[in-house]
Amino acid sequence: MEPPRRPRRPRARSGPHEGAWFHGRNKRDGAERDSRSQVHAALPEKEFACTVLGSGGAPIVRWTGTLTAHGPGTTLTQT
Repeated sequence: MEPPRRPRRPRARSGPHEGAWFHGRNKRDGAERDSRSQVHAALPEKEFACTVLGSGGAPIVRWTGTLTAHGPGTTLTQT
C-alpha cells in the first residue's frame, strides 16, 4: 500500500499579472523617488495597466497602455 500523496502547492506566479505588485524608481531634477505599483491589466500583446501609490499609500496615478509586437520585442503605447 502506498502512502497518501500530499496535495501540490500552487506555483507562485511570476511576471506581470493582474493583482501583482512591483517597485519602481524615478530620477528627475536630481531627486530620486521609490514607488510601489499594482498591476490592473496584463494581457500579452494587448494591454498593460497599473496604479502607482504615493508616499501615504493612496493611488496617485494610473498608467495604461496598449502592447503591440515590434520585431523581437514589444512596443507600449500610452493611452
